[in-house]
Amino acid sequence: MASYFLLILPLQFWSTPINLGIVGIDDRNPQICRLQVPYACLVWQSYINNNWEIFSRFNYGEFWSDTIRITNNTVSDINPSVAYDYSRNCFWCVWQNNSAGNWNIFVAKGDTTNHWQSPYQLTNSQFDDKSPSICVTNDTVWVVWECGPMAEAVNILASYYDGTTWSAPMSVTLDSFYDNLNPRINLRYAHPFVVWEKNGDVYYNEYIGGSWQTAQRITSDPADDLNPEIAVYSFFSYTYGVWVFWESNRDGNWEIYRTGYDSLNNAFRVTFNNVVDTTPCPFYFIAVTRWMPLVSAYSSIRNGNEDIYTFFDSPGWESIYVDTHYARDILPVVTQSEFCLWVLWQTDRNGDWDIYGSYMNFGRMEEARHYLPRIMFQINPDPFTTELSITYGIEDTKLSTRNWQTSSISLKIYDVTGRLVRQWNALPMQPKNKIIWSGLDNAQKRVPNGIYIIQLESRGEILQIKKVIKI
Repeated sequence: MASYFLLILPLQFWSTPINLGIVGIDDRNPQICRLQVPYACLVWQSYINNNWEIFSRFNYGEFWSDTIRITNNTVSDINPSVAYDYSRNCFWCVWQNNSAGNWNIFVAKGDTTNHWQSPYQLTNSQFDDKSPSICVTNDTVWVVWECGPMAEAVNILASYYDGTTWSAPMSVTLDSFYDNLNPRINLRYAHPFVVWEKNGDVYYNEYIGGSWQTAQRITSDPADDLNPEIAVYSFFSYTYGVWVFWESNRDGNWEIYRTGYDSLNNAFRVTFNNVVDTTPCPFYFIAVTRWMPLVSAYSSIRNGNEDIYTFFDSPGWESIYVDTHYARDILPVVTQSEFCLWVLWQTDRNGDWDIYGSYMNFGRMEEARHYLPRIMFQINPDPFTTELSITYGIEDTKLSTRNWQTSSISLKIYDVTGRLVRQWNALPMQPKNKIIWSGLDNAQKRVPNGIYIIQLESRGEILQIKKVIKI
């Protein structure tokens, strides 16, 4: 059924790019929240008063706040990373600062009302602590970074905030090899998952059962595999599997590769342009609650200079450009806010570096698609104790290109770890249909209390998602 979701996207669906940096000064290294969030936050570094400072903007849909300053020092603050905290309804920003004569990691909490609180110094070691990355799982904030003296062993360290204190740094790489670099952290089935590059290969580790596991290699080819990034299959605060994207020169030029969702053993090529494609930034987004592709932005020189392109991993989609200005357009990042998918990047089109952004509005996308009937999907009660009524159907009678009356529908229930606990297949799509779940899994064993995710699917494509609590 996925073929009916085919959309040949006119390029004008990306909005005219806008400048989100500070006019007249260098703005570099844009970073943004990488999970489904109710509203987004953009952070970057600007060269002002003879040093680098961290700035931000908040976003809701098509609209951005004024520029909000995070740091105000006489030394440089660079390499910011930002994440949203569902439990505290705030953002966390982390960056590196050289006030002690070497680089240390600082972190601050902020929101759209009170803006940013005073920074907290997370590290204070004799080594350089650089390139931080941040994520939030449940009510725990996680930060990872590079640590080590120049020209000596560089390891990846991690620390977490449990709502009271920050933990002592712990080793993620668990070795003394050179060049453990460029860490990125996100969530895999609600636990921290880190990727990084080492000696031209991509590695990962994850925090399970109170400790970091043994680091695993994702790539092992003789070419260089660099700049790994993570996309998380998420439904707001609920996270499942991950995809890992990176750039590789194994084909004689730089192309984008990926692996995932559950297995990280097989690499797949994403771009086939025979030109330089670098710095991928993947993101899993929800459009109109039932159409959920994986998108990756990247920088490509197929037009003779660096431009921003996106690749949608969905049938019928190809790489399409976001912006092809003759300037250098590099380091793209992707996020979703309300019904807008945003791509932001660094560009030198105004004679200095600026942060530009362009968005795609899902409402306009719907107008260009085949007619899709509205899907009714209800659960009752929530929370439930012994039985849950799940009702689904068609809310109108315009069936258009789909023969919904004879389509096969699947209903699947997952726990918060992403484990499939109950499934119904070959259900008819009628105007109204009801399923009663008695809290039993596929083996007819009662499931424990907790949060469960209910998905209505058709031939592997998710139509609707609901969350329910069993007590």
